Amino acid sequence: MVKSNQEIPLRTVALRSSALIGSKTVQDGMLFLLFIWLARTDQSGYGLIVLGLSVVMLLRSLQSLGLDQYTLRELSSSQAHTGPLLKQMAMTKFLIAGITILIFVAFALVKQWPFHQIVIICILLAGQCFEGLADTFFNLYRAEGLSINESICRTGPNTIASLYGAGCLYCHLDIFFFSLLFFLSGSLKLGAAVYGTSKLRDFSLTQGTRFRLGKSGIRSLILFSGISFFGMFYNEIQIFWLKQYHTFIDIALYRTAQDIAASICGVVAQIIIGAVLFPQLINIFSKKNKAEFQKIVGSYFLELITLGSGLSLFLSLFGGTLLLLIYGDQYRSAVPLVPLFGAAAFFSFINNFIINVLLAMREEKQLLRLLFLPVSISILLGPLLIANTGPMGAASSLLLSRVALSILLVTILQKKLRFFKFADYRKVAYYWLMTAIIFGLLIQVNFFLSSSLALIIYFLLILFGQKSSEKDVDRKVF
Repeated sequence: MVKSNQEIPLRTVALRSSALIGSKTVQDGMLFLLFIWLARTDQSGYGLIVLGLSVVMLLRSLQSLGLDQYTLRELSSSQAHTGPLLKQMAMTKFLIAGITILIFVAFALVKQWPFHQIVIICILLAGQCFEGLADTFFNLYRAEGLSINESICRTGPNTIASLYGAGCLYCHLDIFFFSLLFFLSGSLKLGAAVYGTSKLRDFSLTQGTRFRLGKSGIRSLILFSGISFFGMFYNEIQIFWLKQYHTFIDIALYRTAQDIAASICGVVAQIIIGAVLFPQLINIFSKKNKAEFQKIVGSYFLELITLGSGLSLFLSLFGGTLLLLIYGDQYRSAVPLVPLFGAAAFFSFINNFIINVLLAMREEKQLLRLLFLPVSISILLGPLLIANTGPMGAASSLLLSRVALSILLVTILQKKLRFFKFADYRKVAYYWLMTAIIFGLLIQVNFFLSSSLALIIYFLLILFGQKSSEKDVDRKVF
């Protein structure tokens, strides 16, 4: 496929993404090590933190009300009211965050959760409140492509908070003190974000004009809120079903298997798609050039399928080994879950990309309706699968929800945009055919040898194919 002149080259996408990926890698890597440490020394405490983080993830959409995607879309299409918009969004987030914490406390008291658990989860929610406020200001960096600035503002606070968490674990302090690292990280990030943004755009949080939302803006925010909440709901509700029917140990088994794929899913969804490609899609769609937009969406989707399927297979084949290496033999029961999460990761790539495309096209109303399907599946399959089969049922429920949503999203976007052409995927089919042949020939010798060589050949074929395409484009140009 010939690249569009307005499309961000892959090299630029990689450079912009690498700064944010580097910052996220530092954060995730340090948290990952801390969680391994915690999981090995206090399995019950680890399960409690996992439950608390699931509450945070589930209520984070309510805390933000979809404001981040809305703010990024408005900043990418026009920066006429940058300062007032950021202030209004931050104030709105702060108010909503307080309400969500009160909602959780009321729910926990009704359910008679132990006071110790309520306090720890409230600390996690407060940390997420500050993190969410920081994200509001980081949207300006993303709209202007200043990824390095954002990564610096994130890396410092993450490092300080992780060192604090390591000190808590080393001194064998109560899990309460360990939970404070999330509060520390969020508050430091907020300070760095506000300071950096004020230097980038000279404005004050206490003075200046107010940004007022019209009826269309309010309607968009409500729809964004529903999309954000439903998307988080069907991905996180499995933890609550597990708590309803099983123990913290089962939650820990499910989460350790999920974490093997979670970091890659987060990088693709939040950074490459959400922070780098999304502003570009908005910018091009606002120019009202449907043909150009169609080419770019088709090109990005082809790259996503090509690379995403390889990453998914890697997680499925080697994720179980990585899990045992990281968490130890006490988590051997989680190994059979990993291939399900590997497959679910591939459909996560598809879903997040098409959701961002539809948001750029301002199709949030239809998108909200589409999300009712995975939400319904996750609600119905909870009692049916998770109650009887525990973590395996939870992983199966997540996979089925994502597959169903992918089918719907691809069908709808194809009707609107005609972005998918089978002829463009002949090379991908050829790559997978060669991979399957190599895997089949060597599987009798050694599983890991055959898997490794097959994946290496697959990614080498992708590399050679991209270089060949670039040469073809150069010939057409000159």
